[in-house]
Amino acid sequence: MSPARKTEVRSELESLSRCLQGEELVKALMERVLATEEEKATLASKVEELSKTQKEIGTLRKHNDILTKKIETLESVLMKTELAKSKLENLCREMQKAQRKANEEHGEKLRELEKNRKDMIEQFKESVAGIQKSMESGRETSERLTNDNAVLSEKLKNLAGEYEARVAELSRQFAEVCF
Repeated sequence: MSPARKTEVRSELESLSRCLQGEELVKALMERVLATEEEKATLASKVEELSKTQKEIGTLRKHNDILTKKIETLESVLMKTELAKSKLENLCREMQKAQRKANEEHGEKLRELEKNRKDMIEQFKESVAGIQKSMESGRETSERLTNDNAVLSEKLKNLAGEYEARVAELSRQFAEVCF
């Protein structure tokens, strides 16, 4: 009990003993003792509650410390995750750029090859047309020469026939003259 409370109780008891005597004093003192016991029990329960509360506070502080550490760990993991996400996003963007560039280069190469193919087809067609013209010209020349040969052959046959007829005529005339 605190000194102030003790002084208060003493002054109350002295006041009671001046006002009351005998049984009334005993009765008043008994009531006072009972009130004090009730106060003591109330205080004891409050002390017990305080002790429990302090234990709970200690437990809650420990739990709070654990949660704080978990939060710090999670924040660290979150920061690392966000950093990794950012790096992955950058890599994805770079990959998309590289893919676009490769597609453009591939498209350009494809257009170039297609142009070369068309040029080669055109050259081939021109070459085939030239060869066909040359073959047609050669065929025409060959036919003309064949016709010329046939005409010349006919003329040669006619000349040979005329020559033989003349030789025969000359031989016959020579034979007539000589005989």
